[in-house]
Amino acid sequence: MTTFETMDLQTAAAYLGAKTETISQLARKGELPGAQIGKGWIFLREDVLDFLRKRIAAETEKRRATKDSEDDAFRKEDRSPQPVAVLKTRTRRHAPPLLPGIPPTAHYHR
Repeated sequence: MTTFETMDLQTAAAYLGAKTETISQLARKGELPGAQIGKGWIFLREDVLDFLRKRIAAETEKRRATKDSEDDAFRKEDRSPQPVAVLKTRTRRHAPPLLPGIPPTAHYHR
């Protein structure tokens, strides 16, 4: 004889790390198998695990496909060397103005 472990809405939400309203919406849309008995929802533990496995697989595949397309786009880009900005240092072109009372050699040193 097979026994099934059941979960209520709060337990399923805690198990999946989600809010009860999110789990309730998933159940109402039929994405998460469950039965509404009276005002409460009942889920089989195996159904919750299957839902989670499928969701993980789908989202992982989506991330992989996105990464692969980004990698392909990078490989197809023109990889010719791009000009590099050169920082120029400022140099004085003129001697600073002379200040009264200070000899010219004290103002400007090269």
